[in-house]
Amino acid sequence: MLAGWHLGVALVDRPRVPAFPYRLWRYTDDRTDIAEQLAVAAQEAARLARGMDRARHTDPTPCPEYDVRALSAHLMQEIVLHGWDLAAATGQTPRFPDEVAATVLRWLDNDEDPKRGDDWYQDPVPTASTSLLDRAVAQSGRDPAWHAS
Repeated sequence: MLAGWHLGVALVDRPRVPAFPYRLWRYTDDRTDIAEQLAVAAQEAARLARGMDRARHTDPTPCPEYDVRALSAHLMQEIVLHGWDLAAATGQTPRFPDEVAATVLRWLDNDEDPKRGDDWYQDPVPTASTSLLDRAVAQSGRDPAWHAS
């Protein structure tokens, strides 16, 4: 059942699957090379990040719940976690530095986001791994051992 649209992405209701969102996002515009556009967008995000002035980290942003520093941390979390998702789904190995994974893990460990209570995020998944990236992935509600079959 179609639940909604957002920027060419269909939101489809589906039964809950542990460690995954309750809606499946399907990119519906097959006229573009989404992989190439993702690479270009990531390069631009990197350029913007490198151009930030530390003196402006506490400035407000168009997202009222985030200042520049919090928005940057949130974007990094999205890139790392969804980068891991992409790697796991396509049989690749993500190579995020431990320092980056540790920052994401600290962000998740201190996350008191109310969205955790309304099924936006899944509960953390237990893991015996000592890898900082695996621990961040698990803390976000993903199974670090997941791989495409």
